[in-house]
Amino acid sequence: EVQSVTMEGRVAILTMDIPSSPGLTSHGKEILQFQVAGDNKWFHPAKAAIAGNRIFVFSPNVEKPVAVRYCFNDTEATEIFTVEGNLPLSSFRTDNW
Repeated sequence: EVQSVTMEGRVAILTMDIPSSPGLTSHGKEILQFQVAGDNKWFHPAKAAIAGNRIFVFSPNVEKPVAVRYCFNDTEATEIFTVEGNLPLSSFRTDNW
């Protein structure tokens, strides 16, 4: 579950409600299931990186992100897991549009 979201420039920083150590992992695979939207509410594919219990999300097509979605389509499978227990991260959204 998302604990908090902060926007720093072009990057959305998601803090997840799990301990920061050992945190999250993608098992070394590229993370492709994120989308980011700006003020215009158009979602664009985004790249993501993990550090502990935080996920940094970025799209070159969005100057100032306001919302993030993860695994939002029915066909998408989770790519992020807890290090402890190997539990999958559930799909989520930060918008209510």
